[in-house]
Amino acid sequence: MYKRQPDKTCDQIAGKILDTALKMDSEAHVAIEMVACNGQVVIGGEVSPEVLLELQKNEFNEIKNIAKSVFLGLGYDSKNPEFKVDVNVIINEQSVDIDEGDGKGGVGAKERKDIGAGDQGVMCGYAMYAPNREHMPAAFWYSQRLAMQLFKVAVIDKTIDDLFADGKTQVIIKDGKISHVTIAIQHGEKWNDKQDELKAQITKHVINPIAGPVDSIIVNGTGKFVKGSIWADAAEVGRKIVIDQMGPDCPVGGGTLNGKDPSKVDLTGAVMARYIAKNIVAHRLADEALVQFAFTIGQPEPDQINIYAPGWKLDITAEEWCKMNFKTSVAGMIEELNLKTPDGWTLIKIERKFLVLNTN
Repeated sequence: MYKRQPDKTCDQIAGKILDTALKMDSEAHVAIEMVACNGQVVIGGEVSPEVLLELQKNEFNEIKNIAKSVFLGLGYDSKNPEFKVDVNVIINEQSVDIDEGDGKGGVGAKERKDIGAGDQGVMCGYAMYAPNREHMPAAFWYSQRLAMQLFKVAVIDKTIDDLFADGKTQVIIKDGKISHVTIAIQHGEKWNDKQDELKAQITKHVINPIAGPVDSIIVNGTGKFVKGSIWADAAEVGRKIVIDQMGPDCPVGGGTLNGKDPSKVDLTGAVMARYIAKNIVAHRLADEALVQFAFTIGQPEPDQINIYAPGWKLDITAEEWCKMNFKTSVAGMIEELNLKTPDGWTLIKIERKFLVLNTN
């Protein structure tokens, strides 16, 4: 579900808006929310006062153009009134209390560089030893790659004509093998009475290159899928946080990962937790690892770090090993993961940057 299902499109737009704010001020505090339905897009949230003034100079046109260009850059014809996009922006100034607490480190901070957490909560990151799958669970890894291939075939290369961007993938693993694949893909009228042919094309160009032969396949389980995206469905930022974090088998945190500046530990903490978990399994310190952070708003350090790593192979605890090898303050995580450089700010892009550390 990573590519262009409408909820994920909203996540992508929130990331691009965050990029814009960070280019104006790398220290900006940003929290973008968004909902879209029936071609109507409402973008809300909060930003630092100076950035808000800059965005207001042209009546938020830069923000509106980002949203329109992303939706209409997915293969939809902007000249077709059926795909009209109207954008309303109601971004406000961030609370002065939160803005100052984040920037100064809040109660107990020793120095200005002790950036305080922009929110409170628990963040999780999981990995299992699987170097050929980037240390991800098989069902998640295959679903992700099927989604990428589906978008490539439908929108980028147009290998199969008259398809749109709204698509989903689902994989079931049984006895270590893919036993079933479900794919939904929006299409034009020409495929209404040709679903068997469409299934054959999807199998050939999407499923077989990624998963190989699969016995059980469903494409468009309702029989057809003509009307889609925000012209048929409601979409929101952050509605796919379980899928984003390899759930539901893996525990996840409660905050959206998109549209927030690096001080918002919902994303930064989740990214660092996954980073640490991946390093644990890559160095064969355990076959799987679940890392959990708990943060208090305004505080520079996590309240607690829990690591579940069955079969841990070192004499020191996993938590002690973590503190020896990783920076886990808010400022430290931002520095170690280089999160102040605008780059689309979607979780999948950040994941691609991860390097496994030499912690021997």
